[in-house]
Amino acid sequence: MSDIENAGPSLSDELAVRNVLNRVALLADRDSDDLEAYLACWTEDAIWKLPDRQLEGRDAIRKGALGRRQDSLQGPGTHTRHVVTNQVIEFEGADVATSQAYMIFFTDTDTTAAVGLVAHHQDTLVRTDDGWKLAKRVIDFS
Repeated sequence: MSDIENAGPSLSDELAVRNVLNRVALLADRDSDDLEAYLACWTEDAIWKLPDRQLEGRDAIRKGALGRRQDSLQGPGTHTRHVVTNQVIEFEGADVATSQAYMIFFTDTDTTAAVGLVAHHQDTLVRTDDGWKLAKRVIDFS
């Protein structure tokens, strides 16, 4: 094998991982009722862990997103934005990546934006046949 083949993840892998995570944030706020693009960022067996509950699998993540939309916490007409910042990506071999980042959730972005909350995201992504996907998200609000 050449040195290039042994080099592990490339800069394009890091950019792809960052794009998946930023796409999840953008699609959470997108003015569309179609959640398929959002769900396509997650593996079928993905885990989304919050301090008070855990969602397991894409169907549970879909139900959670629909619930947040029904509660006007994200999605069409809510005037919210999820901003990802201070992100650090590390790779575990060629096919697993971890990310730590802060997420700042803004409300009232159509008038005077206000910080709704700040969270710490610990994400695990895996390389699939369809590209990088989010396999686990742990959210901490402290």
